[in-house]
Amino acid sequence: MPLSHHGAAQGSPPALWWETAVCGWLILMIVSGGISLPSALVTTVHSVSSIFIIAVAAWHLRRGFPTWVAAAGAVLILLGLLLIVAQLVPLPPDVWSALPKRNLVVDIYTASGRPLPWLPLNLQPSAGYGAAMAFLPAIAGYLAVLTLDSRRLTWIALIILSCALFSAVLALAQRYAGFGYDLHFYGKESNAVASGTFNNRNFLAAQLFAAIPFVAATAMHVTDHWRMPPWLSTLFAATYTGMLLTSLAASGSRGGVLLAMLGVFLTFALVFRWHRFAQSGAAIFATLAAFFVISQASMVGILRLAERDPLADFRTTIYAVASKGAYALFPMGGGFGSFASVYQIFESPADIVDNYVNHAHNDWLELVFDGGLPALLLLMAFLFLTVVAAVRLVRLGMFSHGSAFYRAAAVSAFLLMVHALVDFGLRTPALMSLFAVLMGMVTLPGAVLRGREQQHRPAADPGLPKAPRSLRPFVPGTFGVRRKPSTEQGS
Repeated sequence: MPLSHHGAAQGSPPALWWETAVCGWLILMIVSGGISLPSALVTTVHSVSSIFIIAVAAWHLRRGFPTWVAAAGAVLILLGLLLIVAQLVPLPPDVWSALPKRNLVVDIYTASGRPLPWLPLNLQPSAGYGAAMAFLPAIAGYLAVLTLDSRRLTWIALIILSCALFSAVLALAQRYAGFGYDLHFYGKESNAVASGTFNNRNFLAAQLFAAIPFVAATAMHVTDHWRMPPWLSTLFAATYTGMLLTSLAASGSRGGVLLAMLGVFLTFALVFRWHRFAQSGAAIFATLAAFFVISQASMVGILRLAERDPLADFRTTIYAVASKGAYALFPMGGGFGSFASVYQIFESPADIVDNYVNHAHNDWLELVFDGGLPALLLLMAFLFLTVVAAVRLVRLGMFSHGSAFYRAAAVSAFLLMVHALVDFGLRTPALMSLFAVLMGMVTLPGAVLRGREQQHRPAADPGLPKAPRSLRPFVPGTFGVRRKPSTEQGS
């Protein structure tokens, strides 16, 4: 029986139940995690299920990680969790009172005549515990995908596409169902707002444009494995993408429309394999039809870009105040989960906006606001590791069979990272779990290639002479090409 890149037999009952559990968990997170602050019941379900996934995934990975990049990513995630927990450890008064902006706390205790107690670094400890629990889905998603066989990544792609299609259809129903039909998941909203399974149309947009690269990857997969005619798979991709973009335009998310256009371009440039489809005249015609459908579906959202001056957006004010706060709290930050409360310290009357500011609408900035220098160092390490994973993907994934899913994951993760500059969608359990799964997929191509080499490498005949080194075949390497290692016994 063939083995996965972790050595588990494919299709065996233990592997099948685990893969089913991971897929079920991902569906649960995407469908029920569309708000940054879920209810207590939903949070409990998410936390318990994530802890279960983490425990089983850690058991599967007890003998090692598939690649060193995957192991380094796991270290970064654990360091992030450790940072959140470290901010909750009580410190002596002489230590925490010397930190920036803690003089406000000192003044309160002094005015009340009470001695300074031991307090944690986090200015809102109760929110810090919530932040630690909210981080569990990211750990679960990343570790779980590292345990899956490469062939099961098709299931992940189908889940991403199915959940996106469900949200797209629901969003259209919310937008055009008319008065009297409240189809929103979170509270009663205006029927003019299309948000799908999320409480915010921008979060819906993020889910939809993140699914676009997987449409092309799935079309290529069914063409290669199911022998579907290229023109038919291209027509499927065009129809599916048109449906997603129609719902995205109905949501009215300006940033979502722009990132969807970027996603379509990157998908055609990096995910779609043109030489495979250019041999079919029908496929070329279907591709032209795809461009027409995509352009028409995006037009409503593009026109909305001119409806409002971008400089009038309240995000500009929030960025300015949050940047001032991050600088004032540096180098230790205000504590994870404390942004909504600590942000108000730095607001002036002129900075107050109509909307309640619960996040910075820029996840990168908010991480530095909350975590200070340690968070900034982790972010820099994450970006470096992401670049390394992208290089490995180009050097390895572009040559391995079925690599379209890995390229799609890289494009989708990049789009979500860019979207995090203007919103906080990654703080919802749905998009956080999805992003963690995507990042885990990006680290896998090297392990998949090595596993296939071992499965298909013929046994060496000790009676045959060793081939000269100059005649040995080449296989992709980590940062370039390397010669295929010899399997002969002896020199």
